[in-house]
Amino acid sequence: MTAEIAILNRIAVVMAADSAVTVRIGSQEKVYNTADKIFEICDDQPIGLMIYNSMDFMGVPWEVLIRKFRAENTSRFKNIGQAAEVFIDFISKDYPTDNEREVHFRGVVRSLFESLSNEFFSRLRKGVYTVRGSRPSIYDNFLSFLKEMVEYFENTKRADSMSHVDYQMFCSDYRPLVLEEISGAFVFPVDDASAEVLVEISYHCVGAEYASDLVTGLVFAGFGEKELFPSLECWEIDGFYFGKAKVMKKEAVDIDRKGRRAVIIPFAQREMVDRFLAGIDLDLQCSIETYIENAVKAAVEQIIEAMPISKRKKYSFKKELVSKMGCETRKNMSEDFFRNTKRKYLQDVNDMVMFMPKPEMVTLAESLVNFTSIKRRVSSEQETVGGPVDVAVISASEGFVWVRRKHYFPTDRNHRYFARVSRMTRRMKNE
Repeated sequence: MTAEIAILNRIAVVMAADSAVTVRIGSQEKVYNTADKIFEICDDQPIGLMIYNSMDFMGVPWEVLIRKFRAENTSRFKNIGQAAEVFIDFISKDYPTDNEREVHFRGVVRSLFESLSNEFFSRLRKGVYTVRGSRPSIYDNFLSFLKEMVEYFENTKRADSMSHVDYQMFCSDYRPLVLEEISGAFVFPVDDASAEVLVEISYHCVGAEYASDLVTGLVFAGFGEKELFPSLECWEIDGFYFGKAKVMKKEAVDIDRKGRRAVIIPFAQREMVDRFLAGIDLDLQCSIETYIENAVKAAVEQIIEAMPISKRKKYSFKKELVSKMGCETRKNMSEDFFRNTKRKYLQDVNDMVMFMPKPEMVTLAESLVNFTSIKRRVSSEQETVGGPVDVAVISASEGFVWVRRKHYFPTDRNHRYFARVSRMTRRMKNE
């Protein structure tokens, strides 16, 4: 994983990213603190690209794809959205082979089945399903659980890029692969009925706006030819199916005079940044909401128990009111109290960012990434954020400029490298 920040105001964009990358080999994980995550994608336009999560696309490192795009692209972009679309089209043309598509899909399904298995046994431990010790009972419970998951995915927004994929098309190419992955994914044998539902879940996983563990986030930011102020778009790409990349647009920011004039956007591991910017992160918010919901339910039950009415009416009132009052209280807290509180915190910070000069924006971005890194270092969690923080500034006047950038080689011993880059840049400008 990673921690990344983009800060935009009417002057510039600042992008900051740590250097940690997690490599998985089987069940083993290794963290390296030397990965590059910020890139310049155009030689003659101020546009940058920041990546998070997976460091390759269908077996090809992102660094290779970005370098090739920068060398071959001849288009000029009116806005950042156009740059994102052209780049995604470029990487989708030649690179995913049949074998790479299959490997990626197997990885997506394997990760999905692991999550389903963990969730099912978690529910068993909590007593959500009744298990009498016999095998048919476990099968019945598992099938009921899978049908709930089908309903969940059916209610999940479908990815626009996958609208051309129907269930029959999916089964013709991927059903055998799903059945192969099922055999080793669960600690108990999966019956035929459950296997068919797992195929359906896999189809919904491919078609829905669902991000697997193999997804890559692409954050495009800078200035298009027709843009007076900077803009940003974040896309997530998660595989290649039936001739099209599965892409999902996650964020779009357009700085202007009337709307948003400044914004700070965290990506990937964002809990510490959320605490700083909004006063609370999502995990803490969910814990508070759950506590309040349970407290309200308990209070309602006690009130009903104290009422001088028959047991039948008490049971009826509990069935009707306890869950309803708890859920409504949680919903009101989420949509009213927390939303307004976070909006106030964010507005205070954004009002200051709007007037920040570029050096102050750099300091803020670097500090926000370091917050998450320090938190990981002093906690029992794996240090999935760390290493040097790279920082780039993109402005209309100076273009793409590195402020902090690590090198795997000593800069004072490689003068020929910088001279070579300078000659290449001059030659490209002359052409």
